[in-house]
Amino acid sequence: MIKMRATANTDLPLPLFAVLVLATVIIIVHLFIRPIMPIDETRYISVAWEMWQSGNWLVPHENGQTYAHKPPMLFWLINLAWALVGVSEWAARSIIPLCSLANFVLLHYLAKALIPNCAKAAQLAPVVLLASAAWLFYLPTTMFDLLLSVFVLGFSLAIVHASNKQVTQLRYWLAAALMITAGLLTKGPVMLLYCLPFALLYSLWRQPNSIKVTQFIARCGIATLMGIGLMLLWVIPAVISGGESYENELLWQQTSGRMVNSFAHARPVYWYLMLLPALLLPLPLLRSFWRGLRAPLSRLDKALLLYLAILVGCFSMISGKQIHYLIPLFPFAALWVAHRLPLRLVREWPLTLLMLLLALTTLSMPLWLKSIETPNSWYWLGLIPLALMCFAVIGNKRNPSATLTTQLLLLPIGLTCSLSALAPVLQHAYNIEPIAHLVARYQQQGKTVASWQRYHNQFGFYGRLQQPLVDISEQAETRLRWAQNHPDSLILLSERQPNPRWFEVALAHQSYRGRQLFIVRAADVTDELSQLAAAQSVQGNAPASPNCHKDCLTLAD
Repeated sequence: MIKMRATANTDLPLPLFAVLVLATVIIIVHLFIRPIMPIDETRYISVAWEMWQSGNWLVPHENGQTYAHKPPMLFWLINLAWALVGVSEWAARSIIPLCSLANFVLLHYLAKALIPNCAKAAQLAPVVLLASAAWLFYLPTTMFDLLLSVFVLGFSLAIVHASNKQVTQLRYWLAAALMITAGLLTKGPVMLLYCLPFALLYSLWRQPNSIKVTQFIARCGIATLMGIGLMLLWVIPAVISGGESYENELLWQQTSGRMVNSFAHARPVYWYLMLLPALLLPLPLLRSFWRGLRAPLSRLDKALLLYLAILVGCFSMISGKQIHYLIPLFPFAALWVAHRLPLRLVREWPLTLLMLLLALTTLSMPLWLKSIETPNSWYWLGLIPLALMCFAVIGNKRNPSATLTTQLLLLPIGLTCSLSALAPVLQHAYNIEPIAHLVARYQQQGKTVASWQRYHNQFGFYGRLQQPLVDISEQAETRLRWAQNHPDSLILLSERQPNPRWFEVALAHQSYRGRQLFIVRAADVTDELSQLAAAQSVQGNAPASPNCHKDCLTLAD
């Protein structure tokens, strides 16, 4: 069991050190057990690959076209890692998760700054954060939100210190401005949505020796404008270089499209509230968590709770919704929970049942994963959560903090073991490296490769592609004609219930996200779809267009 120091004056207390070590191990394990996950991770690393290949660090590109969906910070960091250690999958996949470890350190020091008289909050907040199921799921991924969270926490910590009369405030306001700039370069204007509500709640979380509210708001506004101004040093040259369409998409379509009428990820208003119990696991199962809710709310508790309510409400009203949009809020939720958790020995029987469920699920995988050949040795990882479940109900009465820390860290360990047992399944369903290498080889032979469905740049980095694929998915009425006009070309297509003919004529095929992915000659696609359309036309049951035939519906998606 983890033993915690009694004092809070050490630079790196044992609970924080344990969290950093465990988080690093989780990241490394995930790099081994799963491939680059399509479609998000593969797309982002492929965009970074095109930046590396072209040497254009100003305007990101996806499959040869300007990419305005995200600013360049993530791609810059990946390219920086490649510049230091060479181009490799490990460098690309580890740089962002390892950078995100700063979240735990920043949260620890934010807790010390906001609640200087409560060592418990600073000790437990990073532990609660790592224990959260949603945070644990996204921790090893190469995505924007964990990196954005670093800058949100950095901004929050900077303005808390800047509000103190007894310190040199200028350096902290400059740090806040730089955090704004970095956040804007990571994910755009949404950075302001995460940061400004916390600043506006200053009157609730301000410390006794802090500056006046009007002074704080004015200086915070100046720092924000400075941050925006620094960000324009990239935006202005980028939109000039990228052209009018890039300017329009970068400055207007991305933000307004998701807020008003989402062109992707549209969800109902109550979607986040419906998922919160699962995202916050194991907290809803902890008796100590529910006991902590009974404690009176301090001013800081009210500020954090109001901040979380405002942000969840805002994101609920925005049309486009994804779980990872809430990731930068989890450190603040962890701080709120850590401040209220009672330091008492509580036997967490519901957590024991959860660990037992994880163990039984892992050990029983051979019974419900018969379709995939997996060494039975992987499933024995289920014995680890089975062995750890006893720590949910035993503890040290003299050191309840250590007991609570151990209980909170059981879920990250148990879930990592269960996911590790699924490593062969993940490789079978999501590893597109073999097909990507084939695409690269065909391109080197002078073949044109086209994508029948929408192409998300999945193969760029894995194949180290030197030229883009032809995306004919937007040409629903003319793509058959394209195939007829380019009979020697190759077409990438995927189907959930594939036409048996594709297995006969495909140059290669593999499983891909519950579908079958094929590389087929354009001439074979033309012949097969024409025959199917002719047969349907004779029967009189369908229009003559091959694009409308039932066997081709997935091809037209």
